[in-house]
Amino acid sequence: MALTKPTINRMTQLANEIGLDIDNEELEIYQSFIASDVDSLKTLDLLSDFTPSVDYPRQKHFETMPEENPYNAWATKFNVKGSKTGLLHGKTVVLKDSIFLAGAPAKNGATFLDDFIPQFDATVVTRILDQGAEIVGKANSEYMGLCGGSHSSDYGNVNNPRRKEFSSGGSSSGVAALVSSGEVDMGLGGDQGGSIRIPAS
Repeated sequence: MALTKPTINRMTQLANEIGLDIDNEELEIYQSFIASDVDSLKTLDLLSDFTPSVDYPRQKHFETMPEENPYNAWATKFNVKGSKTGLLHGKTVVLKDSIFLAGAPAKNGATFLDDFIPQFDATVVTRILDQGAEIVGKANSEYMGLCGGSHSSDYGNVNNPRRKEFSSGGSSSGVAALVSSGEVDMGLGGDQGGSIRIPAS
């Protein structure tokens, strides 16, 4: 990785390009911060990549946006069986489409990610499979997880199973619709600004 600390001249040039008026004393402070970050990135670059093993077999073909999709909640349907024992044995689970499952698309509500296929499972996926869950698919989610409604996915609106013309909330909209409709026993989402709390309500 050819990362180097930027020169004061280069930083001045960049500041000028975006209309910032910064004196040399401030630039030297920023330069020292950046130098520290560059050193950290160089250290990280020397570490070998770790790819977790995929412990549970899965199919090669994944049915994307299945025909049986009354709420537009499914992104992909498939089947991955976990351990034969555990607290979740016999339970069906759907994953929000941002959660990695090796070999399955992770579109996160965005068509530009159509061809993105993770090569490893998220830690939470491994843990639920270890506890005997059966993962039955991925759920449609809001565009890049950035919406509290259920209308921003590139794959269309996710409908509320209770009242189809109402929102199912977001960004874990498909998960909420599938759990609420009884199509799955439980689902995994992600929440940093209400993405589980809003659809759960």
